[in-house]
Amino acid sequence: MVQEMRIFAVVLRLERIKIFTIGAAKRMVQTIQKNIRVTPEQWKRIENEAEKREMSPNRLVVELVMEALERREWPRTEAEIHLLRSAMFTAQAIIRDMERDGREKEIEQISRNISQVAPELPGNSAKNL
Repeated sequence: MVQEMRIFAVVLRLERIKIFTIGAAKRMVQTIQKNIRVTPEQWKRIENEAEKREMSPNRLVVELVMEALERREWPRTEAEIHLLRSAMFTAQAIIRDMERDGREKEIEQISRNISQVAPELPGNSAKNL
């Protein structure tokens, strides 16, 4: 019985080694150690998903976060696009009224305030919408 348990332990260790080294074999880079706080339920869910993907839970967390950061785009949904277009249409109508009333200085001030709060993203402009 003890020998069977040792064999199981060895197999389990080999399986874990396989799981943990798959992600490491992809990239051999210098790493740093950081701590994050998760609930036991969250960690169990992460562990289960990592096991399905044959990687360590830590590697899964890092890869998912990096993927999310690389693919992050805005607007993401049709509702956000619709809202943005509606806001721009409204702003254009207000600007036309202000220009007709001779309030160009106010338009310039509003434009500067907007630029300070929400600068235009590189490669993206309101004209593309």
